[in-house]
Amino acid sequence: MNVKIFNENKTYPFLVVDDWYTSEEEKIVWKELDYFYSLDVFHSAQENCAETSDGEKLAKNNRLNYDVIFKDLRYSYINKMMYKFQNSNFHSIVEQAMPIGKTFKNTNWGNTMINYYENNDFYKSHYDYARFTMLIWFYKLPKKFVGGDLYLDESDITVDCKHNRMILFPGHYNHKVNEIVMNKEHLNNMNGRFSITHFFDIRYEDI
Repeated sequence: MNVKIFNENKTYPFLVVDDWYTSEEEKIVWKELDYFYSLDVFHSAQENCAETSDGEKLAKNNRLNYDVIFKDLRYSYINKMMYKFQNSNFHSIVEQAMPIGKTFKNTNWGNTMINYYENNDFYKSHYDYARFTMLIWFYKLPKKFVGGDLYLDESDITVDCKHNRMILFPGHYNHKVNEIVMNKEHLNNMNGRFSITHFFDIRYEDI
């Protein structure tokens, strides 16, 4: 793995790791993505997506929420890979990357979502309610689209969309996905951009 901490803007640092999955792990992830894509269980994000102040939908893509599909996440190959960020070495990296990173090891709640982007899909500027957001980008090589990069508003930094790249940042950062552009002959065959999204938070029992 190739780790880089972006902390030029010390108020909004974040973590990027290239080659997040090993080649064998990539094959397993593709197996799960291919299975769900073949089942046609992704749904339009526009169905229940929030709107911007001008009345436009915040996102245009397709998504799959794992809480709906899996009664037990242990049956998911992708969720089995969560061991990669449950060890002390990774906790130390996150702690060095950002001030709030020291709390990452204490997160005890999570949710997984897959977003899939094809031609003209996007996600406008927004923030998440979880303490941490992790994105892992997947697409078929060679890349058959342009765009799909992540823009972090407060940092004014664009992170290029790269296959098997992971980015971790506090969920309250404003961020958006630039519009995807791809040729018609590449549509409807898993040639777009997958984003494996893990949310992490700390949930306290009711007192």
